Amino acid sequence: MNARDVERLARALCDVEHVYAPKHREQLVHYLPSAVRRNADLSGEASVFARALVRRCHQHRRLGCLVRWVLYLEDRGRSAREAADAARPLLVEEEYELLVQHLDVRNARDVGTVRDELSAVPFDQVEAAYERVLPATFRVDTPEPVTAWDALTDLAERPAPPGGEPPVALFCAEVARDLRTPNTGLLKDWGRGLRPPDPSATATVTPQPMTPPPERPARLVVRVGRGTRRDRYDVEYWTVLSQRDGGEPEFCDHDLQADVAPDMIGAWVGLLLSRMEADPRVAHHSGRRVELVAPLPLLDRLEAETWQRDATGGVPLGARAEVLYRAEELLPDHAGHDVWGTCVNRWRLLESSGEALAVDEYHDRGMDDEPLPERLRDGRVIVLSVPSRLNHWYTQVWSAITLGVPVVVWRSSEFGPGIGSWLNPVRVGREVTVTSEEIRALPEVLHGSRSGRVSPSESGYIEGSLEIAVIYNDPFPVLPEPPPQLSTDSIR
Repeated sequence: MNARDVERLARALCDVEHVYAPKHREQLVHYLPSAVRRNADLSGEASVFARALVRRCHQHRRLGCLVRWVLYLEDRGRSAREAADAARPLLVEEEYELLVQHLDVRNARDVGTVRDELSAVPFDQVEAAYERVLPATFRVDTPEPVTAWDALTDLAERPAPPGGEPPVALFCAEVARDLRTPNTGLLKDWGRGLRPPDPSATATVTPQPMTPPPERPARLVVRVGRGTRRDRYDVEYWTVLSQRDGGEPEFCDHDLQADVAPDMIGAWVGLLLSRMEADPRVAHHSGRRVELVAPLPLLDRLEAETWQRDATGGVPLGARAEVLYRAEELLPDHAGHDVWGTCVNRWRLLESSGEALAVDEYHDRGMDDEPLPERLRDGRVIVLSVPSRLNHWYTQVWSAITLGVPVVVWRSSEFGPGIGSWLNPVRVGREVTVTSEEIRALPEVLHGSRSGRVSPSESGYIEGSLEIAVIYNDPFPVLPEPPPQLSTDSIR
């Protein structure tokens, strides 16, 4: 970071009313990502406030976000435009790092060339292309686009869907075809000639309940049970992999490590993940998932949420793969018919209606004695969120499991922040509506935060994500079917 450029931008911001007027600073900071506004000091001289703001935004790669909000709140006035000009040298690296994740960008000069060109193009000229490639769950922390460049950088914040192309690459290809500019060739190169899917081709397709998406992660299923020796545990595992691209995943490798010490379980799982990653069949999958299966009392006793923090090669397990837990009591061969049927029906209801309810017990210190069963019997409830150190957290989780609630979230730190804006309904009561896309995306969203692929400024970021554990009983098969028993009929 060039100190001279920081000072130049800070001085320019001192002429902006939302910076020099203390009563307006709070409004500006309110719109910025939580990582920037956290512990922001709104008092003091404008120069001190501006300098600290620039440094925090630069640290979290959100200078572009700051500039967009300043222009918006100041109605693109002269002082705001001068601050935007002063930010240009600092934005070069940030914009290049943003775009190179998804596009074939050769150098930062090309980014500047396209930026200058698209900044002069009003958003309404590219709005149709923007809408065609816009992801269904699109959310960013910047104002509505004003220029084509705003639209491009907004889309660059969104990762590619499983098996799909990055929205920003599709947008570049569309703009290169529809908008003739002196540098259309650069946009064409970035877009690689892609075309967005034709909405009419899928408009009549009705999604089938309980059908998992075609792109499934490579799965490592690990079952933990009591060993033959006191305070030792058996770690049994299976890999679930496709034999070819597009093939149905199958239970493959299987083994059991007996009498593992409790403090070594996480390390063993990390080793098993390394073995699976070396399997060439993993290339047929879009990601990695570890599913830890154990009875709920054992998950509690062993503080299973610590397993995802155990590091192999210096990298926590949760940063290497999606890590989820399965309550053994809710598996089809353990749960009663009614419990498993209720769990399945809640997934079906979610798929058919597109939304469900999440109940959040994080934020009310005096509510841990409240009986939950009546609320959890509502078939629309698919998520319960509780802190793991409430006095009666186990009772609450047990109630949810035995009533067929498929997703239970708990945090190992007492009364920590919620898991995200969609599962943190403290401002609207303690119940919130969530979409099927959000529930399906939860394992990948958690992994994104744990691995650092999602920055603190992005909507998908979950603070302290390695402290969060999730029991996630989705319709994927958990354990292989037992072999048929020999009988006189089977012999014939």
